[in-house]
Amino acid sequence: MTKELREELLNRAKLVVSRSGYSTIMDVAVVGTKALFIPTPGQIEQEYLSQYHNSLGTFYSVSQDAIHLKTDVKKAAERTGITRECDVKKTVENILGIIK
Repeated sequence: MTKELREELLNRAKLVVSRSGYSTIMDVAVVGTKALFIPTPGQIEQEYLSQYHNSLGTFYSVSQDAIHLKTDVKKAAERTGITRECDVKKTVENILGIIK
């Protein structure tokens, strides 16, 4: 899948089902969608991040050996996603103001 196609699909999605790697979580956060995360077994970072966001109520996660897609997608849709609004232009201007 190309970067462009991935970006288009993420932007159009109402809910993403994916592994819970840091980059994927950041991509989902940027587009503001909800997600069902299934961490790769043995990938400690993914397991930690999915448990962390599950405990915050931002994203729903389930281990791949316990997944029941119909039920878990419904649970994921009830989560908030990451709701912080970020003005990238303003943030860049602030950073440039600090380093100038």
